[in-house]
Amino acid sequence: MKKIVLGYVLLVAISVFGQQPYAYEQEGPRFCLAVFLIDEQATYSHYIRIFQNDFESIVYFKEGETLCELTRCNYQKVKQNYRAGRLKEFKRIYRKDSLTFAQEIEEAYDSYIPTDQYSFRMAEVNELFQKPIVKNIFYENRVTAFLKVKPVLAPLMTYDFVEPWYIEPISKKNLISPPCQEAQNISCLCAALQFGASTQKETAQQIASYLINRFTYGYGDTSQYNPVGLLTGDQNLAVCAGYSQMYELLLKKANIAAKYVDGAVRIELNDIFYSGHTHAWNELEIDGKRLCSDVTWANDLSSDWLLNTEENFFLSHFREPTGDSLWDKSYTRTMYEFMHQPMVRDPDKNAIENLQYVKNGMPMQFMEDEFTVRFSKSLPVSQVRFYELSYPFVQFETQKAEVTKLHLSDGKGGKYEKGAKAVSFTLKDQFTRVSLDVQGIGTLDYCVFNGSPADFYRFVIDHIDAKSPYSVAMAFMACAKLNDATRFQQLKPYLTNPKMSFKTFQKQAKTYATADFQFALFNATRHHGTFDGFSFEYSNDKTEPRIYMSISEDEKSYSFTGFDTDVWDLQKK
Repeated sequence: MKKIVLGYVLLVAISVFGQQPYAYEQEGPRFCLAVFLIDEQATYSHYIRIFQNDFESIVYFKEGETLCELTRCNYQKVKQNYRAGRLKEFKRIYRKDSLTFAQEIEEAYDSYIPTDQYSFRMAEVNELFQKPIVKNIFYENRVTAFLKVKPVLAPLMTYDFVEPWYIEPISKKNLISPPCQEAQNISCLCAALQFGASTQKETAQQIASYLINRFTYGYGDTSQYNPVGLLTGDQNLAVCAGYSQMYELLLKKANIAAKYVDGAVRIELNDIFYSGHTHAWNELEIDGKRLCSDVTWANDLSSDWLLNTEENFFLSHFREPTGDSLWDKSYTRTMYEFMHQPMVRDPDKNAIENLQYVKNGMPMQFMEDEFTVRFSKSLPVSQVRFYELSYPFVQFETQKAEVTKLHLSDGKGGKYEKGAKAVSFTLKDQFTRVSLDVQGIGTLDYCVFNGSPADFYRFVIDHIDAKSPYSVAMAFMACAKLNDATRFQQLKPYLTNPKMSFKTFQKQAKTYATADFQFALFNATRHHGTFDGFSFEYSNDKTEPRIYMSISEDEKSYSFTGFDTDVWDLQKK
């Protein structure tokens, strides 16, 4: 519960797991009507303090992780009796390693009058308040109160200022560590976030929950690469880089091995053809097992974006090398493999396991008039959706000329039939964009071309648009796949070097592994300098060959320059 109490009390706190990680306390002395010691044991001391409009039940523990408990309630005085009212504050001071901190216990706030379910020995307080009081002395009943005999409890002190509840009454020591008396202290925050967690998994969850509940997506004034600044600031805004930087910092301080990673994610329909969405998330090791968490995308602790396996994350997240050779040693996946696997949006926790039952999971399908998704075991399909589609499939913000989009599909779809182990579609358009919500997998995306791969390659050549580097790249990749001199002549106007022969083109194409190309380009780069233009990757070859397109002087059109592994060799040709 986020709250600020003005006057003598200043409380700054953030919600987490229904609790605050720690409550920043800065209270001054308060004028008190009476202080009572209602119980003194070897393990604790229990005090009641009565103020003008509220009372405090304070228990000081002499052993264990809990040092102190405060229950602060409103009350009414009716004739000779107190009547406890609504709970105002309920806090405890805990010890974690060398730090002690206050924490507000929010689940108790549903209680009109606190009970022992939450508050230690609160039944004693409620029992005491049933007894009549005269001049700050509790008596057994109304008769003894009238006669002023047989007092049950007399005050230790009346009508004076008292120190805040977190000052131990005998030693006068502040029970809260100095760092935890600050509004935002990283050491105390880390200690508080770890408190109560008995395993690394629980610690990682508590930290994730704190970030999810405290921050909302957006840019503030603090750098997203300054996790301490984000955690100690008051704007509570972060994007993926900020979330992941903070999560890494807090995990490492909790002695959990963690890495900030970034790369590409597939989140939109056209990511079948190109994945250009940059994103950041985390990898961590829990009990010796490598797991992945995307705190930015997670809404709560039930999210499949938290503590998921590398295999499941690879369906939607491809990460680049971190620069840490030991950490990267076990990661051998490539962007080519990422783009040529089933496309699953919002994958289920068991998606990778259930995908083995999908017989045709590749996101780009080439069919004649009919397309059927088949399952080797029954996987319920809850919903089928169709989408509009236009070509070129991809456009970049750096393109200065506006590309005319060719409308391919209206998104209305066609007839389909759902069976226990199959969903069949009648293809009415040349392209069909469809998704299936499959239980145990997630949203399975397809683009279905009504024709053969060769027909698809001829299509992209016929619809080349010089204003789009993507369109030019797709056309020349298609030409390399077809190995057709006539089609190469059709593309002659789009060559940077008009003297390039079909033989030279095909030699380059063969040398630089264009046979790997199927339907997807990736890792676009905008080059400036000696070579000015765009390039894309398309292969699984370790040399990472690219297709290069030069940009015109007015930066409005592109032409094919060649295939190579870097621009330096490209310039020599």
